Amino acid sequence: MRNKFSQYQSRLWTIEYPQDWIVEEHSECFSFYAENGVGALQISNYSKDETVTVEDLKEFTENEVPEDDEIKNVTVGNCSGLGAEFQYKDHFWRMWFLAKGKNFFYITYNCEFEDHDVEKEVVNQIIDTFKCIDQE
Repeated sequence: MRNKFSQYQSRLWTIEYPQDWIVEEHSECFSFYAENGVGALQISNYSKDETVTVEDLKEFTENEVPEDDEIKNVTVGNCSGLGAEFQYKDHFWRMWFLAKGKNFFYITYNCEFEDHDVEKEVVNQIIDTFKCIDQE
């Protein structure tokens, strides 16, 4: 059964999340999580003076994704970019490195590795609703 969702809109993106999830705004990112959940979804965005390229995204992944883990091309909403999922120490990570024009969106989900499937379906539902707001 699909959860009832609310919409969150920032200046550069929108996303829908379960109504029973908590949203926190931090100076560096936005966090979405269930009060009794196992992980957190976080969204950060950055802007450049020029168009964000695939090379820019690849460069960013170098500091975030372990060298031996696979990075795939992804499309999320109206953005495209790179994605990865992996285990690092005792944690499970899913990462999306997305670009739309001059804007870069960095989305992560992490939890204890033993819980990596607990919120998978709802995180997929949330990510499927992510959309960049056109700034042009």
